[in-house]
Amino acid sequence: MSEHMENDDCEKDKSRLSKLIDDTVSIVQSKVRDSVIDGEIERKVKAVVQQLLEYTAEKDPRFKSSEILSVGSYKEKTKILEPDEFDFLVIMDELSKPGVISIVKDDALPCYAYFEVQDEAVAYNWWCDENKILHQFQYRPNVTGVPESFCTTLLATISEVAKCQNVKLSMDNTTILAVEIEEKTDRKGLIFKSVDDTFLHQAAVRSPNFILSLVVNGHHLTVDICPAIRYNNVNEVYSIDDSYYPDLADRVIKRGTILFVNQRLGGLPNPLHRLFKITFTETENNIVQNMTKTHKHIYIFLKFFNKYFETVLYNPYPSYVLKIACIQHSLTCGRSTIAGCLKHIVEILGMCSKNEYIASPFLKTYEIRKLATAEVDENFLSILTDLTSDLAEIPCFSRSDVDKLQSYVRNNSMPTDELLSLILDKLGILPHESSKEEDVHL
Repeated sequence: MSEHMENDDCEKDKSRLSKLIDDTVSIVQSKVRDSVIDGEIERKVKAVVQQLLEYTAEKDPRFKSSEILSVGSYKEKTKILEPDEFDFLVIMDELSKPGVISIVKDDALPCYAYFEVQDEAVAYNWWCDENKILHQFQYRPNVTGVPESFCTTLLATISEVAKCQNVKLSMDNTTILAVEIEEKTDRKGLIFKSVDDTFLHQAAVRSPNFILSLVVNGHHLTVDICPAIRYNNVNEVYSIDDSYYPDLADRVIKRGTILFVNQRLGGLPNPLHRLFKITFTETENNIVQNMTKTHKHIYIFLKFFNKYFETVLYNPYPSYVLKIACIQHSLTCGRSTIAGCLKHIVEILGMCSKNEYIASPFLKTYEIRKLATAEVDENFLSILTDLTSDLAEIPCFSRSDVDKLQSYVRNNSMPTDELLSLILDKLGILPHESSKEEDVHL
């Protein structure tokens, strides 16, 4: 990675803006930083995922997975407020064996590829066309006459577990709407061996992923499961010239392998449904984990700010776009102040709003699309721009403010929208005139 990314010169700036951002991060992460709570929840969530995948592999050996990767904000340590969402990539063993599939890039869209299945037995078991081009395997249950999809098999597995536990499921084709316990019990859903105080009460197909809703130690959370293929020769797929950032490309290549996932699908099958999407998740996670404290805290601060807009209207920016903007900045950062860093990231987000996409740092030819929400974006960006102005009067929390707000977060003593408004109102940067928390005083 570039020299700028690895040093932490920006941390030398102890300005009021730096204190504002650091204090905000300490507040919104005060609960998720509890390693005891977090560690136990993570262990239980992963145990549930492993058990469901084991049951699914017994039902259909195609979906056996020996590698479950924790990814996303929890892995990156950028989660805010609650440990309420976990993301996993589950690697399909059979399709990830060296030599079983080969890349076909002819006519593929940027960031996508086709797979030709080389093994006859494997081609017979999976949905392939007449040329042995692999079809995606995360299609919805309404697709008939082909091998069962990953999500359909997982739904059937959960149904069988429920039957063994004498539990009734309320469901439609793609969603378990509720778990109904027929006998008098304290149970709140399906249970799993050796995983105490953990219940499954909903599940849904959200192409290309599968979503579980769990209650773990009293915490309601969601689990996003994404099936993936690990391709064992990254050089067939990716080169140093594919990125504007050679050091970044080198990190991808040095991994030796690269991951592919099913793409989001809509409607019935068409030729595009044979395309698999490259994901740079492993490298992204590593970059964010190793960001300087300043860059990571800016990213978390932006996520918090974005979260507020979500509670009052909708997200100005998908969290992934915020992450890519911070990664882009970190790759070239030569700025000596946190204000300079934030200003550059805001400029990147401004171009994203103008163009309705942000360029992928991994691929010159790939644009990450963003739907226009110009009015909200403008409000979001103008407040952040004001914070970086040389004339800005930067508000700060007192020590007692930080302690009280951390207590609110840890104890869930205030609805999320009220908490977010209270923090911004205290700082004098609330994006609308009236505060929802007039009776709450720090």
